Amino acid sequence: MSFDPSKTQIYINCGGKSGSKTLEKTLSQYYNCLHTHGNFYFQKYILKNTDYTLYDAIQKSMEHFDNVYVIDSYRTPIERAISSCFQNKPNTTLENFNYNLLIGENYSCLEEILYEFKLPPVYKFDYEKKHFFTKYKNLNIIKLRLSDINEWNKILTSIFKRPINIIPDNLSKNKKYYDNYIHFLNNIKIPTKYFQCLINSREFKIFNEKQEQLEYVKKWSSHICNKNVLIEHLPNDFNWIKYVDINKGRLEYMNELEVCIHYAQTGRHEGKKYN
Repeated sequence: MSFDPSKTQIYINCGGKSGSKTLEKTLSQYYNCLHTHGNFYFQKYILKNTDYTLYDAIQKSMEHFDNVYVIDSYRTPIERAISSCFQNKPNTTLENFNYNLLIGENYSCLEEILYEFKLPPVYKFDYEKKHFFTKYKNLNIIKLRLSDINEWNKILTSIFKRPINIIPDNLSKNKKYYDNYIHFLNNIKIPTKYFQCLINSREFKIFNEKQEQLEYVKKWSSHICNKNVLIEHLPNDFNWIKYVDINKGRLEYMNELEVCIHYAQTGRHEGKKYN
């Protein structure tokens, strides 16, 4: 392996463009950290294809430290999907944007961890402390929100019981594509079916207070259109109910559209079965 779990105390395990690089750069000042985007990314891109899982690594770390931390971060779905698209394809145009990403980007690495360690899923977020926290033996599982990044120093200081100074990294505003990204945000049109799926998703409702949800709907309401939903790379014989039953995990909290897009965007690359 290219990293040693016996020396890794913090796992920054976030979806793309949710502040994970800032968390890694910040916490690496104080602890040995691993930055990943879920188990599939860990196996394919960090360990270069192996049967050893992210969960195996976390359990090994738990044998060597009094406290091990897994940290995830939530970002609102439309901004996250667009930012992720520009990160990977900076010359993307409105015409070429794959709308499947709006939901394909809307997943939680945290739920995979909770499921693997047989812990209850997230039911509520602490808006006062501005983080979710649960503990399993000596494993501390945390979820932040990117919208609170200006308070991460205070939040993390409280969690780690030591002063934590935030070092921003990989921010969209510092990218060459930023002007085009802003143009994209201002002019994108979102199919109604996608938008309704996003704002009614379990994760959206957990990590945004009622007033925040209303403001988000108001913010994006002028961008809604009647464009048809076309899911690319979905097999003709795809059975979404069986796909969920076979693979479970975070899929159990998704609706039909979310599940179909999960397979098209992620499941097919991971070789997941669907019937």
